[in-house]
Amino acid sequence: MSAVIRHIRKLAATDRWRPALSAPAQQLGYGELWQAVRELAATLAAAGDRTIAMDIANPFTWMMADLALVLKRNVTVPLPPFFTAAQKEHAIHSSGAGWVLTDAPDAADAAGKQAVSCARGLFLCPVSARRVVHHHGTAKITYTSGTTGDPKGV
Repeated sequence: MSAVIRHIRKLAATDRWRPALSAPAQQLGYGELWQAVRELAATLAAAGDRTIAMDIANPFTWMMADLALVLKRNVTVPLPPFFTAAQKEHAIHSSGAGWVLTDAPDAADAAGKQAVSCARGLFLCPVSARRVVHHHGTAKITYTSGTTGDPKGV
């Protein structure tokens, strides 16, 4: 288990009301964060061990999803909101992502992917990408937009 997950779990047990995430219009304590992370990790069981791309606009939801995927030990591909549709598609396929986790199911439906409701306003969309074998211990693949051609995974 990652050190971040252990720390959140500990604070959820000892100081559950302490703010874990805070924004002007929203605040989340460690207890609620840990509950949300566990709930989301459980609902993502359908994804198995496949790589999951995250296309999530809401920062709180993004953080919960990222932590759930760390807990679940899936390789994660965060998709920046400034990426074009073509850049996102390139990142998804070159990383071998089998799923896209999104808070915008309309975009998934428009792309012909069937979005399945998960939890916390998130939807899991299957992607037909070839499976890619990643190095042992790979947790995240981050793509840069670059200045020429397709985004590069680092």
